[in-house]
Amino acid sequence: MRVAGEPLLDPLTQFYVFAHFKDFVFVEVKRSRRHGLPLALALVAFDPLPVRAGRELREQLHGGLALAIRRSLRDTDFPVQYSADRVLLLLPHTDLAGAHTLARRVCERVARSSLAFDDQVIRPTVSVGLAALTPGREGSFADLVRQAQSSLESAQSAGGNRVELLAETPGLEIEGT
Repeated sequence: MRVAGEPLLDPLTQFYVFAHFKDFVFVEVKRSRRHGLPLALALVAFDPLPVRAGRELREQLHGGLALAIRRSLRDTDFPVQYSADRVLLLLPHTDLAGAHTLARRVCERVARSSLAFDDQVIRPTVSVGLAALTPGREGSFADLVRQAQSSLESAQSAGGNRVELLAETPGLEIEGT
């Protein structure tokens, strides 16, 4: 339930804020388990930049990321501003292969972009961690997020600008890339 005065949309990305959207996310996970439908989750974050990101640069980066994500998603997918530096993509009716295709598309779109900032050209990149529920197996939203977070950390540790899927967790179907 939304608290009065709490924003519905993130001001930089115009994605739903997680505090408002979390009930819907939990329902989607339950629906997936109950009806045996695939459900994937992607966690997207910028890789480290060569400059300190102040407000102006952050606004430009997040605006560009939002555009790259919107151009990659289907109408039935949901981008959610999970935290200040993470975007969660909820992908109903999507298996891991489909999520991987979408995540690669987002990475490629961001990597093709550039920003002029303080007499420099900045070429941002993102890393994406994936997780998916396997139809017929148990798993929770918390399981998905933990797996996606671990996968994201692995992608960033491996140099960034990549999509990672880590070893299987109970209830989750994950394969390495």
